[in-house]
Amino acid sequence: MANFGIGQALRRTEDVRFLTGTGQFVEDRNIQGQAWVGFVRSPVPHARIATVADALKHLGIHHIDMPLTPERVWRAIRDTGAAEA
Repeated sequence: MANFGIGQALRRTEDVRFLTGTGQFVEDRNIQGQAWVGFVRSPVPHARIATVADALKHLGIHHIDMPLTPERVWRAIRDTGAAEA
């Protein structure tokens, strides 16, 4: 068995799959019932957020149906196309 050092080339078996586009990443997998998460960050540091709707205004969301649920917030973000950004 050969000794390996820092910076030495190392043959890996997964390289061909990923270099040819046939490899599958964790994000490429969709499982029934999986959950998705979306994060919205404020463009203003240390800002006081009065309402969730105020926090989403910079994404073009001006109204979310009440009662406010995580599903409705995510749907509003997804519908604006901000989720792909």
